[in-house]
Amino acid sequence: MGQNESLQCLSEAEKQGIEFLRVDFSECFQQMRHYEVTLIDICKFAFLGYSSISAAALGLYKFGIEKNTDLRSFASIILLVGLPIGLLLFLIAVRNRVYFVRVTRYINEIRGVFIENKPMGFENKSQNYIDYDKPDKPAFFNPYSSQIMLCHIIAFLNSVLLGIFMFMYIGKINLTLICICVFFCGIQVIGEIIFLKSHDKKSVDRSVHFKKMDGDRK
Repeated sequence: MGQNESLQCLSEAEKQGIEFLRVDFSECFQQMRHYEVTLIDICKFAFLGYSSISAAALGLYKFGIEKNTDLRSFASIILLVGLPIGLLLFLIAVRNRVYFVRVTRYINEIRGVFIENKPMGFENKSQNYIDYDKPDKPAFFNPYSSQIMLCHIIAFLNSVLLGIFMFMYIGKINLTLICICVFFCGIQVIGEIIFLKSHDKKSVDRSVHFKKMDGDRK
């Protein structure tokens, strides 16, 4: 039976359902790209912001030393304003990962349903993603994901800002400063991992809209 004959055997409701999934797949694919681009834009903004803040703070600090004037308070204000913004960018980037995974799982489910029927003999030999029977794929936290790596870079840059703040008052880079920066970066990464892994136990509504559903696991 050809493709046209198969379509003729479908009811009007089934045809409308197929058309809906086709449009929904296309729109969700665009949405998935949007989340990918959004994270890259966040990182671009972060790099520019961190560079400007660090340069301004260190510039004031060195200028104060040259003029024998203590300008650390002014430099500190710049850093203390920049660090919360950096933490907010980190949270937005991690949250963006949640949206990306939710949409990607939905796309994989639609693709898997259609490819399962091998339309026109298509067997998916290239093994494009169809993990619709594995609700945990893609994982919210995947250490090899480029998105997760970008989140870690933002966490590292936040630690650099803290390190610059401490350096201005300590006057040198020592083991204590390094340990505090590593600890601060680690806290962000651990928080990210806990947050992302917790979404594997949540329904879509609770994960995205913070609405608790009866099927949610504690």
